[in-house]
Amino acid sequence: MKARKPAKKSPREITKEARVKAILQIRLDGAESWDVVSFVSDQENADVAPWKMGRARKHLCERQIRRYIHDADALIVENCRTIDPDAFYRHLGKVRNLYARAVNSGDLSNARGLLRDAAELMDLYPAKKHEAKHAGKIEITLVEDDNFYGNKDRLASPAPDGSPTPDSQ
Repeated sequence: MKARKPAKKSPREITKEARVKAILQIRLDGAESWDVVSFVSDQENADVAPWKMGRARKHLCERQIRRYIHDADALIVENCRTIDPDAFYRHLGKVRNLYARAVNSGDLSNARGLLRDAAELMDLYPAKKHEAKHAGKIEITLVEDDNFYGNKDRLASPAPDGSPTPDSQ
């Protein structure tokens, strides 16, 4: 039995996909919806693909831009929901890369913050303790451990098959 070829995308679908990807990129860079509207307007005025206006020379309406923003945001959510056993190591690698760039550019303030982030990811700092006493009969000690990735043991020995370890969930 022959494998089916994927259906060819229409030019409209290709244009929409390229526009959503462009908006996705600027959303990941921190753009708000009004920034996206301004970006699209600038791209249309510059006559840059995929924002070239057709023969009618009509700008995209804000409603259509909001649809593109919604699609881009949906891609972000979809990407963040996937469980990746290597996400911790990839994130730590990105922090280390940013640290190296900050040091090389002489930005020691950011380098210090990135170094602290890497140390917190690896649980190199002790857990924060908060104590609260009640005048009555109750004494409560709260220990804060907000490390999303788990403890140091996971750093030393990830599961051999790459699946999350029971203590990391």
